[in-house]
Amino acid sequence: MSYQYWFRIMALFLLVSQLVVMSYFAVKPALVTLPFSHSDKALHFIAYFTLMIWPFILIKSGPVFLLAAASAVVYGVIIELLQATLPNRYCSIADVAANLSGVLAFIVIAQSRMMQQVKTCLQD
Repeated sequence: MSYQYWFRIMALFLLVSQLVVMSYFAVKPALVTLPFSHSDKALHFIAYFTLMIWPFILIKSGPVFLLAAASAVVYGVIIELLQATLPNRYCSIADVAANLSGVLAFIVIAQSRMMQQVKTCLQD
């Protein structure tokens, strides 16, 4: 089997692992206070930006990748609505905006010529 096959298997594993970790921390009460105001928004941005790496590697079709991006945003909205029902958690529109910003930032970067060359290399 080629290295691309194993790379794709690893990407799928990392996608599922990241979703499990994100889901766990979304329902668990916050353990620590973050060092600066709105730093949780930066964490939301980073989490959703990195979440888009795995579909970028796994999906060859542009429209299907955009569907995966939309699914990530919907997942974020569902998590926020779920948090509204949990003690010590709250629903935040700013968190949804940070999630969306992370997804959109990755889409913009993914459209660059260099990223398209990387993707071609990974999928050939």
